[in-house]
Amino acid sequence: MNFKPRRMKFIFKNIKPKFSSKLIYFNKIRKLESYKPLGSKRIQRDYLENELNKLNICFGENTEFYNYYRLGGNSFDNKFFIRNSFEIDIISQI
Repeated sequence: MNFKPRRMKFIFKNIKPKFSSKLIYFNKIRKLESYKPLGSKRIQRDYLENELNKLNICFGENTEFYNYYRLGGNSFDNKFFIRNSFEIDIISQI
């Protein structure tokens, strides 16, 4: 393994998530607030419950990757954290 892929894995696995996770989080909050319907508390609660269900489905569909990342796996780093080797489109699902 040469230096470039090793460095790329380190950046995409350890550095980028620290920034992109905050971007995803605050973007989702902005969207939730922007599209929150006017009306009764019941309507707003139904909207938020629906959005929460969407998030739960997304996390359920990506459970294996989520666990791999959170538990510090490294056997598939070449697939997950090397540019153009594998696309995981979690961001657009959220």
